[in-house]
Parts: sequence; structure tokens; C-alpha cells
Amino acid sequence: MIRYLFILLFSALATGCFNQGDCLITATNLMQVKFLKKSDRSSLKLKFSSVTISGTATVKYENEEASSLLLPVNPGEGTTTFTLNYDSIAADNSIIPVTSMIKVSYSQKSKILSVDCGAFTYFTELAILDTSYNESQIRLNASELLHDVSTNAYANNIEVLL
Repeated sequence: MIRYLFILLFSALATGCFNQGDCLITATNLMQVKFLKKSDRSSLKLKFSSVTISGTATVKYENEEASSLLLPVNPGEGTTTFTLNYDSIAADNSIIPVTSMIKVSYSQKSKILSVDCGAFTYFTELAILDTSYNESQIRLNASELLHDVSTNAYANNIEVLL
């Protein structure tokens, strides 16, 4: 009886070792920037005319309203500069075009999740190198660029209070 129990237990363990796991890839090169109202830290939707990314001819968020941006960092460089062009509303309700800049640095690390999943590049050690926002307006919230595939949520990397 013990011999059969041992064989059954060994079979269960052996087949469990050969099951392929899910490849939950959390690596991304997208940095999330959220815009919040300074008064109550609630979400602030802005009308963007364009967002440009250094080192590319790519224009994102052209004539779009958004309260958060997913901006790709350049995997070929250790820094990326983003130029954000958007409309702001003045005290007299007039619309003022604003151009802001955020320059970030980051490190890249390759991680092998498994033989079946392969290697992925993770962007870590995110830092704000330079910005046209003043120090009280911008804050680094998370220093890793991550994507939760189960909820399709991205790490809240940078918050801008306006």
C-alpha cells in the first residue's frame, strides 16, 4: 500500500515539474505621466496639441485630451526628452498654449523569465534629469516601468500637479 502511495506521489510531483508556466511579462518601455489638480490631486484632463520624443520623428497625443500619457523611452539611449504641447486655461478663462519639457534617465536590465518565455528588457532606476516644471509641480512616483497584464495597468511613474 505504501509503495502505491509513493508511486502516486512521485507521479504527481514529476508531472507538476514539467508543466509550462504562464509567461507573465511585466516589462514595458512605456512611462506613465499623470496630470493632477494641485487643489485636490484629482485627475486633470488637458488638451494636447502634440507630444514629441527625442531621437524620433514620432508625434504622440496629437489634438487629443488626456489626463495621463504613456510615453515610450528610447531603448537605444539612457535618456529621453519629452516635449509636451498643451492648452492651459488662465484665470480670465483664456486659453494659453504651454510647452513643457521632461527629460528622464533610466537603466536597462535584461531578465530571463524562463527558457520558454525568453529574455525581456526591464527599465529601472528612472530619474527626472531636467524639466520645465518647478520642483513642487513634478514628482517621481515609481522608478520602474512596469505593466500589469492582468489589469492592463501601467506603473504611475511621474505625477504633475497643475
